[in-house]
Amino acid sequence: MVCIISACNNHSNIIKQVSPVYSFKINADKVSKLNLQDIADLDRIIPLETKDECLITSIGKVLLTDSSLIVWDKGSNNVLIFDNIGQYQRSIGSKGPSPEEYINIGDIQINNDTICILDVATRRIIKYDIYGKFISSIQSKYYLYTFNMVPEGCWGINAHQNEDHYNLILLDKNLQKIKQGCFRSDKVLPLLPTNNFSKNEKNNESIFHYQYNDTIYKIQKDSITPFIALDFGKNKESEDINTDNYKGHIHNVHLYGDHLFFSFNHASSNNMPYEGYNCYISLKNSKMKIYTFDVVHDEKTIVSPLPEIINISKGKLIYQIVPSELPDNIFNKLRETSFEVVNSESNPILILYNLKE
Repeated sequence: MVCIISACNNHSNIIKQVSPVYSFKINADKVSKLNLQDIADLDRIIPLETKDECLITSIGKVLLTDSSLIVWDKGSNNVLIFDNIGQYQRSIGSKGPSPEEYINIGDIQINNDTICILDVATRRIIKYDIYGKFISSIQSKYYLYTFNMVPEGCWGINAHQNEDHYNLILLDKNLQKIKQGCFRSDKVLPLLPTNNFSKNEKNNESIFHYQYNDTIYKIQKDSITPFIALDFGKNKESEDINTDNYKGHIHNVHLYGDHLFFSFNHASSNNMPYEGYNCYISLKNSKMKIYTFDVVHDEKTIVSPLPEIINISKGKLIYQIVPSELPDNIFNKLRETSFEVVNSESNPILILYNLKE
């Protein structure tokens, strides 16, 4: 077990010097394959409808409701609603500076069919219902780049832009006052693409990972506590954690029950060659798989999706196939065996798996 030094401060420390619940040594030299059928059952394959009004550039997140797929298109700053078979329904909100609009989406959440959008450009959190009707808008005194709303207020990455130079802050419900500050730094750290916050739907707990200490924390009301420590040991090629050579930089962290997924050593794009790694850990039996592209899918999945998952929502593990990024021979195989209507300009195809208990 590894002791984590106190990282959050206001008038007193809110992380004690305690050991995380789990500690794992990660060895990137032992790359294997992940057989998804050991941990999940195929739910369905959903080609997202392709129309001019719903063209998707790059998926940032997919959230599920009982009747809808909520797709955040990170590339074009849109939030789109599809039905359960992938037919386009509507967009949420529109672009602009008014209280009902957004300019640059940093993150989205859903709470009881209320869609919450973080607009980084205007420092606002905007709420809509599932039908796209505007509910409310609240402006933060501080910039937030990703966020996690809790009953006590709103956690968010602020990236040094406050007088105490905290990188993680907890704001009050009006988003005007810092209630807690964490991870103070003397210099501005680069914002690496990641989700930072994720919800373990199995027990309704939120987790947070800080990109510069390879630790996953639990959010408990107005505090965070170390939960999982990841030790990259000899694989740390540089003492400077902020370089691309450092094997760490955990990102895309998702937890459902005892199923933990994350990626590390950030890859800048989905194009081959793939320079990053993915990891699956069962917290139940501490078994670990480190893999790149070698994922064994259900036999009905003719073309393997990208290895990084989009999200876990409603207990479903969500992958994607991006037709425009497939080599010609694989793309032709996809059309011949599964989707004749799909072409190289089609929207992504979502692959959903039900995670086992």
